Amino acid sequence: MVPSRRAPIIMLLGIVIVSLLFPYAARAENPQVGEQASVGNTDGQGLRLRASIWGRSLRTLPEGTSLSVLDQDADSSGATWYKVSVGGSQGWVSGDYLQQVSEQEQDQRMSTTRGGIRNSVADIALQYVGYRYTWGGTSPATGFDSSGFLYYAYKAMGRPIPRDYWGMMNLGTPITQSQLQPGDLVFFVNTYKAGLSHGGIYIGDGRFVHAIDERSGVQISSLYTSYYSSRYYAARRMP
Repeated sequence: MVPSRRAPIIMLLGIVIVSLLFPYAARAENPQVGEQASVGNTDGQGLRLRASIWGRSLRTLPEGTSLSVLDQDADSSGATWYKVSVGGSQGWVSGDYLQQVSEQEQDQRMSTTRGGIRNSVADIALQYVGYRYTWGGTSPATGFDSSGFLYYAYKAMGRPIPRDYWGMMNLGTPITQSQLQPGDLVFFVNTYKAGLSHGGIYIGDGRFVHAIDERSGVQISSLYTSYYSSRYYAARRMP
């Protein structure tokens, strides 16, 4: 029987289709223990308590989140899982959703420049979108209040800042709204009370992450909405 000439064409077409439908899987390189990795499409899996899809979910991990790989294991089906550290927490992530970070990118992420620190703070802030609001809260375990959220993000980067808004204002360098960069802090007045009363972490494109209230939790908002633009007070760049 003479092999059909269509077979190689069909196989090649299948590879192309798979690559288009699953680009992350086609390009990903396996993470290495002791190095940095980044999150691809987590498909809702996120960080888990143990190396299994049945492990309790600890938090979601947005695409692009950077993390440190601590260990590697396999579940009962043989699927690879990685123990990672991210934003002050540890847990397990399926190997299907991680990719190795290049040496050049690792060097950039390990940079101690102020800009590098601020960008990392913005990355940390984004990881907690959807977390609950708790009055007085300063951690993912308890939930966050508005100033506690800012306090935690910088503390997680090893750059502690004051817990209160006036302390943050006094520590930071004043900047204009046009000078804002990811990781800078923005402050608002006359929200739930008169005077300086709210703050957030700027993430770019006029948006910031903040712990709003018990109903909304941690969310992304725009500086340009009528509510926040009318209450905008100042911005600070942390040292």
